This record gives sequence, structure tokens and C-alpha cells, in this order.
Amino acid sequence: IALTDVLHTVGVVPDGIIGHSVGELGCAYADGCLTAEQMILAAYARGRASLEAELIQGMMAAVGIGYQQIKSQCPPTVEVACHNGPESCTISGPTKDMEDFVAQLKERGVFARLVNVANIAYHSRYIKPAAPFLLKYLKEIIPIASPRSSKWISTSVPEDRWDCDLAKTSSAEYHTNNLLSSVLFEEASKHIPKDAIVIEIAPHGLLQAILKRSLPPQCTNIALTQRGNRSNVEFLLSALGRMYISGVDNMRVSALYPKVEYPVRRGTPSLTSIVHWEHSEEWRLLIEDKSNYLVSVKNIQVSLNTEEFQEYIGNTLGCRAILPPSLYLMIVYKMLTDEFHTCEDFVFENLHFKKVLSTSAIGHVPLSAMVQKGSGEFEVISEDEIIISGVIKTPETGSNVLLELPSLEIGEEAYQLSSKDFYQEYYHRGCQYSGVYKSIKSLTITKEGSVADVKWCDNWAIFFDLMLQQFFFHAGERKQDIMVPSHIQRLAVSIPQMPSSEDTKINFNSSTGLIYSDGIQISGVRGASLPKLRKAVLYNCVEFVPFFNKVYKVRGSKMCL
Repeated sequence: IALTDVLHTVGVVPDGIIGHSVGELGCAYADGCLTAEQMILAAYARGRASLEAELIQGMMAAVGIGYQQIKSQCPPTVEVACHNGPESCTISGPTKDMEDFVAQLKERGVFARLVNVANIAYHSRYIKPAAPFLLKYLKEIIPIASPRSSKWISTSVPEDRWDCDLAKTSSAEYHTNNLLSSVLFEEASKHIPKDAIVIEIAPHGLLQAILKRSLPPQCTNIALTQRGNRSNVEFLLSALGRMYISGVDNMRVSALYPKVEYPVRRGTPSLTSIVHWEHSEEWRLLIEDKSNYLVSVKNIQVSLNTEEFQEYIGNTLGCRAILPPSLYLMIVYKMLTDEFHTCEDFVFENLHFKKVLSTSAIGHVPLSAMVQKGSGEFEVISEDEIIISGVIKTPETGSNVLLELPSLEIGEEAYQLSSKDFYQEYYHRGCQYSGVYKSIKSLTITKEGSVADVKWCDNWAIFFDLMLQQFFFHAGERKQDIMVPSHIQRLAVSIPQMPSSEDTKINFNSSTGLIYSDGIQISGVRGASLPKLRKAVLYNCVEFVPFFNKVYKVRGSKMCL
């Protein structure tokens, strides 16, 4: 209600409105069919009817395939409740049947996740007992039906029935039918023009992922709110700004501020005392280097014995201390946060690692990092030689950088290596880890790959190095190679989804090559082998073993004869 009022206040008039499920109450309010009071009471009636009716224990689930694909796969007791898009739907049914069916879908590699709906199977035949209660309450709230305008595209009545009496008005019967019917959002979305500005009015941008996949790429999708945002007022104002930039140029933003009436009162303080020169913006001069305005440049002297880089100690090849890949990525990330102040979700793409740099305990390595403004392309250079290059990106507002991936199952045939076994193997190859770089507590090898138990180090970049340890443990096992990354297709990080506990797990799927954990995912890793280093054999114990060889005994007998 409030968001609709804000849009109305600034003069944003929709050409069309679509509601998803209970969102059709919002359509009724935006279309002028319900008052704010009626809408609140209607929403309350919907919840009250669901509680008062005797319903079976139900469940709903989000599924990563469309209605047309799943309708023939559903058991008789499970129904498709919401047609969200070509690659998304919501199913509904009894709890036990839903849990079993969702488990089957996951086994087939289909994304499926149970949704908390207070144990009620909405938009299915199991909600019908609530209909008489809801109809009774809604008739008291909406005594007179109001005609629906042509802007309101129904998602509860199929298009071939839009001419029937039920579909023509916003009535108690219409909104009761909404509760009972499937949500035809995919069908209604086809009426959205290919170059439309689509504004989602909701508590958070839940439909953004569906809209981006199902609508034409020319459409502009704007959410007015975002879950977890520190200031949704600022987010709303930035959304209004995006609307203006996208073409909604008749907005009355001044309506958001208190009206100033002239003439002002005699006692109004003067502004003169608070007006000063504003120095927050820098303007370039002719004598300055123009390249600094095209790229962000940072020159650093890296020394592992300084406080800034001390936590990156712990990577040794032979007797050489090396700079880990995480150090370069953290430098680029900090340049991004310097530019945008906060950046909790970001993606590295097309990473190329050209060279491994080593350093002494007291020495330093000169690095120059350059990030192209706009494209996000970057390079880290040392003494005119490229060490790493790639692209860093921040997602569009409301989008998720991480894929939803299941944890690997650990079967009876799985074999577990201790932390000592894991790092002893690396020692024999010529690598030594210490400190936070020795945080893998155990590695369980499964048919699908491996699962590592890891101590969380409160640093996404170092955690990235630990994930590479797990990957190259498998990649270099056959030839006992020392391996370092040469290319990574994608590294996605979501800091709010990082582990909150001290221990976490890293999953490596050997079939897909994906390495993932809470808040971080890596794909498309390729490695390069370094020259092997000779390592002394470790003697854990000394034991006498007598040598008896039958061949030599026979030879001795023959010589005697």
C-alpha cells in the first residue's frame, strides 16, 4: 500500500498491472477497486480463513522447471500452484507427498526447495475448505463489486474466460477464486511489452530472478525494495532514480518533500551561515595524468612482515615463500570498495594467472593494480610483467550471484583423510602450508568428489585459497605435481552468506568441476604444473626386516654342487 502510494505521489501511472497470488489485492488497490482499509481487511480475512478452516498438513515448493515440463511428472496428489515462468513454477500438496517428490526432483538434478507456508497447500484443491469462510468475510468487506480496468491483467482467471462476469469485477467472489486457482503469472507476463519498464512492488524483490529469465532482454526490471539492505529508504530512492534514467521522466520527486509556502515567516533562520564551498568533488587539471580518470590505479609495496599483509604468510614452495592468489584478488576488491564504498556481492570472471611471485621474509614486492572503470577489467603488474588479469563485476540490484547447489552426499564407501594426511601429501609434492593456510581439518573423498571440513578464517580471499587446495589435491594426485591456478572462469562471492559459525564445509564436484561453500563458488578452474622439487623421505620409524630370498639360496646350492 505504501509503495503504491509513493508511486502515485510522484506521478508514476502504470500502463498495466499484474499480481502474483495475493498480489492481486495490490492490483485491486492500485486500480482503485479497494480502499487501503479494505485491502488490509481483505488480507487479514485471507489469513483468518486459512486458520479457521480444517485443512490437511500441506506444503509448497519452488521448482526450477516450468509448468509445461513438470505437469506430467507430478504425482496425483501434487498440483502446480503457480506458473511463474518458462523455467520456474511452484507446486503444492500434502506434506509427505511433497517431501518425497522434492527429494526425487533433487536426485534428478532439478532444483527444488520446500517453502515455509504455515503448513497450508495454497492454490490447490486442499485449500477449498477455506473458501466459504473467505467468501463470507470478503462480502462484508467488499459489499459492492467494482469494475476492473483494462490495465489489470488477471492471473487467477484464464484469458479465454476474461469476458465472464467473475473476471469483470473486483469482488468477493473474484478474490476467493484467486485463493483456489493456480497463479497464471507466466501467461499474464506474455502481455508485457518487450521494451517495458517493469516495477516490482513487494516487501522484497522476490520475482526479480524470474522476471529477468522470462521477459525479453529489452525490458528494464526495477525492484522497490531489497531483502537485507541496510536502508530500504535509500534503496527506494535509488529505484526512483533508475526509473527516471530508464525513461520515466515525468516524475514529481518534489512531492516527497514537505511543501514550502511563501512568503516564509520572519523568524526563519538565514542559510548564509551554513553555505560553504563544497570540496567533495575533484576536477582534473591539464597538468594531471589523464589515464587516472580512465582507470583506477594503485601502487603497493607488498611485504609479508607488515601488518597489512601478515595474514597471507603460510605458502611455501620448496624454501620460497610465495604470494598466494588471494592477495591479488583482495587488492582488486579493496579498490572496488574504495570506489563504491560498500560491495557485499561481487564476481570475478576470466581470471588468468600468469606468474607465481616469491618473496623473502624481510623483502618486498612492488605491485601495480589497475581496474578499468566501467568494464571492470583489471591487471596486477610487477616490474612491467602481468601477474594476474581478469574482470570484476558487481551484480544488478536484487540479483543473486550464487547458484543454489546441493551439498555432496557422503556414502558408506567414502574415505576420510585427516588434516595431517592431507598436508603431508602436499609436503611430499613440495608444498608447505602453515597458519590459516592449514585450516582444512579433514577431507572426505566420495564418489562424486570430496567434502572438506574447514575452520572458517573470517576472510573470503584466504578461504578461496583453501578451496583451491582441495581442488589441486585431486588434480595433481596422479602425477604428484605441484599445481597452481592458470585460469578460473568464475569466482562468485556473497559476503552476507559467508559462514557464521567457526566450522564450515567445502564441496568439490569432480563431474562439474565446481567448488563451493557458503557464500563462495568457483567454476572453470584450470591449473599449471610447476617443476618438481626433491623432498627428503620422512622416516616415521626404523625397523629391521630380515632379507630371505629363495633365488639366492638355490644359486648357492648349485655352486656347491
